[in-house]
Amino acid sequence: MAQVDGYRAGDQGPCPADHDAAGSKGEGSLIPERLGMEFVTFEAGSFTMGSPEGERDRRIDEGPVSVTLTRPFAIAATEVTQRQWFAVMRRNPSYFKLPEDCANHKIVNRVGICLDLPVESVSWNDAQRFLKKLNRMEGNKGCGKDKTAKEYYSMPTGCYRLPTEAEWEYAARSGAETAYLHGNSGRNLDSYAWYDGDVEYGQAREVAQKRPNRRGLHDTGGNVWEWLQDWYGYELPGGVNPLQTVSETTSAQRVQRGGGWYSYPMSLRSAFRSSDIPNKRNNDVGFRIVRVVDGP
Repeated sequence: MAQVDGYRAGDQGPCPADHDAAGSKGEGSLIPERLGMEFVTFEAGSFTMGSPEGERDRRIDEGPVSVTLTRPFAIAATEVTQRQWFAVMRRNPSYFKLPEDCANHKIVNRVGICLDLPVESVSWNDAQRFLKKLNRMEGNKGCGKDKTAKEYYSMPTGCYRLPTEAEWEYAARSGAETAYLHGNSGRNLDSYAWYDGDVEYGQAREVAQKRPNRRGLHDTGGNVWEWLQDWYGYELPGGVNPLQTVSETTSAQRVQRGGGWYSYPMSLRSAFRSSDIPNKRNNDVGFRIVRVVDGP
């Protein structure tokens, strides 16, 4: 992954408290739909997480394991964009935020924003701060439960949180059992993903420009890696509503999935797993969010 070591010439600094983006003072409830956040609801169900023994480029930490999710969830159709992040956090940490980085650029109170690029250069801890503030702005209560898998999966309806590793793969696959969302070969990957093959434009790109998966989720492979809630374990967590709540590595890393613009095709397989320490920021790592919906 491409680590963020500093700023480029021309970067804009932190923005003042007042701004003219959605979610500014006096605007009332920050409704995610107003920010352009679309969600796709997945019903409870079972699937096989990981890769079969014969899958090309398979790694030993990919299971497979049987998983059952007993509660429906709604997951964002795209990764969180710079526009959405700025509306909540009132700053933009992204590396790719200059006019030459995008077609849809805006400067708000001296802060550059590539409105439709995914926010990147955010750590797992940063994503948690975003979610905490979004939940507070929306008036959601009891959304900080994450000590056990049961608590995490039973958050109140309306809460926003990171997907678990099981939820992410369930949604990314959307019923597909192939290595990639479009088949077992990395061929034709250009139609679905921004990845290392896009050498001319080696950077994060606008969300939702490539073909989605069968349920309408964009960029589950490529563009930016996505932080997930789980701690990384050498074995996939399986069973009912799985969540890795204890780190099994000496460096205590959180799971990342999906691959990014800097990734080789094998990293865009639905079962491929990566991880990093929670305070690490890279310019090919972002996240998407889940909204808790009514369910058993």
